[in-house]
Amino acid sequence: MRNGLLVLAVLGLLVVLGACRAAAPTPTPKPTTIVIEGAWARPSPAMAGAGAAYMVIRNTGTAPDALIGAEAPETAGKVELHETMMEGGIARMHAAHRFEVPAGGTLELKPGGKHIMLLNLKKELKPGDQFHLDLKFEKAGTLHVAVEVRAQ
Repeated sequence: MRNGLLVLAVLGLLVVLGACRAAAPTPTPKPTTIVIEGAWARPSPAMAGAGAAYMVIRNTGTAPDALIGAEAPETAGKVELHETMMEGGIARMHAAHRFEVPAGGTLELKPGGKHIMLLNLKKELKPGDQFHLDLKFEKAGTLHVAVEVRAQ
């Protein structure tokens, strides 16, 4: 009889704890106005040490945002925003701190222009492979993107 009461008390406690857990608020994902389309990267051997990723970034919101960084910890030791510009007839690449994404507008990251530079590659980028890239936006926060490696 005494053991039966103890079992009932424990079961009652578990029911109460379960109800408290169920009542706890679940975090709601932050809504974003940023849409990433067609993320891809060129093939690159790991010994090359560098690669690049491209995509179209659409801002469906009414306020501008900015891409301020990126990470791909499983693929590259360092990721930077870069822009290729013509200087005296020679294409030169420069690091950038941010890429603006206008309200209701589009930012295209493409070969020969703005792009995401993958430095210190940890593995070969082979056609058909995919890797994850975290894009950091000033307002939208971090967005996770799957990047497909494909020949041009």
